[in-house]
Amino acid sequence: MTRFPNKRDQYCQLGDIEILDLIRQSRNAALTEIFNRYWEPLFLYVMRVLRDDDEARDVVQETFIALWQKKSRIAGNLLP
Repeated sequence: MTRFPNKRDQYCQLGDIEILDLIRQSRNAALTEIFNRYWEPLFLYVMRVLRDDDEARDVVQETFIALWQKKSRIAGNLLP
């Protein structure tokens, strides 16, 4: 039986620069991929700084919301 790759599989194989370009193009699945990659490490970092679980979660959530809302500002010529 042939397995058809889903979007998650496709986006997993892309680098961050490519994912950011797809976010700039309003691809929801690309934002989901960045979220899945970076939510936990970002949360752990913010948690170390703020030392407050709820505040850290809010900051991380606001970060991803801001990324989506300001996606048109992502530079189109990002370099690795």
